[in-house]
Amino acid sequence: MFTYFIRFAILLVFFLGQAAGSCTYDSGSGDSIRAKIAPPEIDHVYLVLQQSSIDSIAHTPFVAREFAALKESSASANGESWNGTYLTGQRAYLEFFGPGGFSGSKEGEAGVGLNTSKLGQFQMAKSSLLDLAGDRVDDGLRTRVQGTDSVPWFSWLSLKESDSSVFSVWMMEFTEQYLHARGIVVDSDGDFSRHDLLTAKMEPNEEVPTDSVLFDDITAVDLELNMTEYTDLGILTRALGVRTRITCNIACFKIGNCLVTARLNEERFYCVRRLVCALTKSVRSPISVRFGPDALLEARDGQAVWYFGP
Repeated sequence: MFTYFIRFAILLVFFLGQAAGSCTYDSGSGDSIRAKIAPPEIDHVYLVLQQSSIDSIAHTPFVAREFAALKESSASANGESWNGTYLTGQRAYLEFFGPGGFSGSKEGEAGVGLNTSKLGQFQMAKSSLLDLAGDRVDDGLRTRVQGTDSVPWFSWLSLKESDSSVFSVWMMEFTEQYLHARGIVVDSDGDFSRHDLLTAKMEPNEEVPTDSVLFDDITAVDLELNMTEYTDLGILTRALGVRTRITCNIACFKIGNCLVTARLNEERFYCVRRLVCALTKSVRSPISVRFGPDALLEARDGQAVWYFGP
């Protein structure tokens, strides 16, 4: 109970000055370090669904042929592996895992990976998070196994998770070696293109988005989180200078082009309930497809909306 109180107090401090019902965002730039960090963007969102739903997604013509570049793949890094179905768009991607798709994964679990399209942000972000969270900060370097080669992939930064957490959020910064391996141009200021990264092939037969892929970017994510997850999301995003506001028990985070909304719900099962994707062009006619008991996709005009959970 005491820990719960402390976390709630931290959350109140985090949103200090934000009046209930406010329509304006706090810049999150509480000090000079946060003000210098390049704005983060949504790199990808992962979800753990029932395997039957994932199989249905993978074999639905609209998803596999029009919506995204779809691949069923595995990745290995630092002795861990992930086996899932990936839907890659022009500027972001989705990962769907079945229970057991990676170590400890279970239905309803989800996570959001953030990055910036500018190298050299990691140490500033780490310093900012240390200032807010001290010894709860966790970080490391992922090294990706690609065939017989190992390539330093990205540095990651997050908060140590509690046993009650089934939602993860982290900041990642790709290494120059990895970007070079994918043929990505990094300019003299450290800037690179997310579109170029997601559409570049690392292997000759790799599926990557073409100009005909409809999925452009993730523009909204609606979350249901317990107090620990809710608070940690607030702390990490504040450390990165993300604009925020709160209304009652709903927190809103403006991350790049995406509005992330988090609702406090201690009884949550599925952490991601709704996810909106901007499309490169309008669909020819409205589409509504249910994939098993826990996933629904509706596409109309210039956006596609995913709904998750029973």
